[in-house]
Amino acid sequence: MERILVATDFSEDADRALAVAIRFGKLLKGTVDLVHVYDLPMPTALSVAGAVEPAKPAADDVLNAYRQLDERAASVREAGVDCAATAVGGDAPVEIVAQAQKLCANVLVMGRRGLSGLRRMVVGGVTERVLRTSGVPVLVIPPAT
Repeated sequence: MERILVATDFSEDADRALAVAIRFGKLLKGTVDLVHVYDLPMPTALSVAGAVEPAKPAADDVLNAYRQLDERAASVREAGVDCAATAVGGDAPVEIVAQAQKLCANVLVMGRRGLSGLRRMVVGGVTERVLRTSGVPVLVIPPAT
């Protein structure tokens, strides 16, 4: 059984990547795993001992991420493909690659550009870093023309 990891930032490009992953999931009788990486705010407080206290994301942001993940996971399941979804905090490229390794994904599917606004000549910053660091094959889906 093929395990397909889809990284999503809930952008149009990420949704196109998910649509491709659903097709592969059906064809290969595989499983689609969705992952969303949310930003962690910078630590702003020091403890009495002088150690930096870890930052916590806004609860609303995390709940919104899970709501959007649940919507997308439901659409995958409605298409007849098994699906699991998770959201993690941190640096997106690092966490996406870590999730691919953790889940033993056979392929990682993602959009070429996301919501970050950071655009490169060929691919977005997150996608570029994932391509350079992933030990799993990465299928990059171009934007609609």
